[in-house]
Amino acid sequence: MTQRRTRRPKKRLKKAPVIILLLIILGIAVLIFNYCHNTADPNNQTTIIPQNSVTGNSSTESTASQNHYFSTNFLLYSGYNLSEYSIEKEASAIKKYKKVSLQDNQLANGNLILVNTDTSYTDPPLATDLIQVNENKKDCYLVKDNSIYLAPNTLESLNRWLSDAYTLGGIKDIIIWSGYRSLAEQEALYKENTGEAESETTDTAAVGASEHHTGYAFDMGIYENAEGKTSAAFLDDTKYSWISKNAFKYGFVQRYKNGKSSITGIVGEPWHYRYVGLPHSIIMEAKGFCLEEYISFLKNCPYDGEHLKIKLSENFNYEIYYIKPSGLFSKGIYIPKYCQYQISGDNKSGYIVTVNLNSKTT
Repeated sequence: MTQRRTRRPKKRLKKAPVIILLLIILGIAVLIFNYCHNTADPNNQTTIIPQNSVTGNSSTESTASQNHYFSTNFLLYSGYNLSEYSIEKEASAIKKYKKVSLQDNQLANGNLILVNTDTSYTDPPLATDLIQVNENKKDCYLVKDNSIYLAPNTLESLNRWLSDAYTLGGIKDIIIWSGYRSLAEQEALYKENTGEAESETTDTAAVGASEHHTGYAFDMGIYENAEGKTSAAFLDDTKYSWISKNAFKYGFVQRYKNGKSSITGIVGEPWHYRYVGLPHSIIMEAKGFCLEEYISFLKNCPYDGEHLKIKLSENFNYEIYYIKPSGLFSKGIYIPKYCQYQISGDNKSGYIVTVNLNSKTT
């Protein structure tokens, strides 16, 4: 009698527990990833900032459509001694951040962009972003002609600076003879002063290497005739020294000082001023920095380290940090969630975020 073998049913692998386990592992990986990259933003909020949006208030969502030049009405101080300032590197007082995404060319926007022979500037502002000086100036100074344009924040601060120069310093014969220059205008000037575009021996900056492209820089002198005068009197012990001694209070720096040419590549130009804004001009004056030195200094105040703090009074309290986008978030940076802030690219590799700690909304 033949015995029939009974087939044992094959054991089937139970897939459900394996799938659940894989999902758990995947979920943990996602949580770790988000924690590593979004610890500054627990709500994972991301805001996209347009090209010209360099300032805002993080407590509102409408800042992207505003005029994003930093308002100067609460940033102008005079009569203070530098010895009264507190400028220190300390742990951040900012409690919460959020991540923002920037457009590709935002790196070349802002009043702290660096422009020189090593860091060219090839994306000048549109004419609609600038203001004609002659039609919007105060009566206390002169302008060469109607061709002079400046950035709005620069002209606003210039008007206040030269108004005080007239009222407090008795100076009433200042003339502005050069402001914004397009790339084409700079090329023509370069050829005119050198005879050929490729000459390496010239005091005129090559195309893309001039601060005049930004709208933040201008040349001025003492009016003697229609052409003005490139005088060094601003540095002398005369009434005109009020100009150079007080420039920092209004957000301006003498961009090319004597003794800094090995860094800037430009010999001393007492007539050339650059708007960097407050509180940066105060720090640069206090520490004797040119703009190249200042940007290098700020790179040692990273987002995830000690920040630079400046305090003049209870109403003048700022924090500054440098952030360099990298990795998967190459276009994203962190800003304070509840304070007014300003973002400026350095025109090279990163961003400087300036925070008004007195503007906290919660």
